[in-house]
Amino acid sequence: MNRTPRKLNRRAVLKGIGGFTLALPLLESLRPRKVRAANESAPPFAVFLRQANGVAAEQNTQEIGMEPERFWPTQLGALTPDTVAGRALDELVEYLDRMLVVRNVNMYNVGSDRLRVQEYW
Repeated sequence: MNRTPRKLNRRAVLKGIGGFTLALPLLESLRPRKVRAANESAPPFAVFLRQANGVAAEQNTQEIGMEPERFWPTQLGALTPDTVAGRALDELVEYLDRMLVVRNVNMYNVGSDRLRVQEYW
């Protein structure tokens, strides 16, 4: 260990004071602010749902055989009670005018296990 006292020159002190002066407004912005409750009458503006391993869509598997289509609307375009009748989205009929269903967002040839997925990343 070096026990000799370190001398501060005037230039180093002025640089330190200048840096502190520039950082002071930033430090004031990091203060905790008062918390206000949200307006209870405001509806949520966005809800995102994601199904990790697929949905009740048409598929043929060795374990259970042919599975019928039970998720996607029957036609592309605007969602109506007729296009979602008998589907999983049927329960959300009262919200159809505010819904958007996005499909074909998938990665072909990617396995279901993590090791195979990492090969493609």
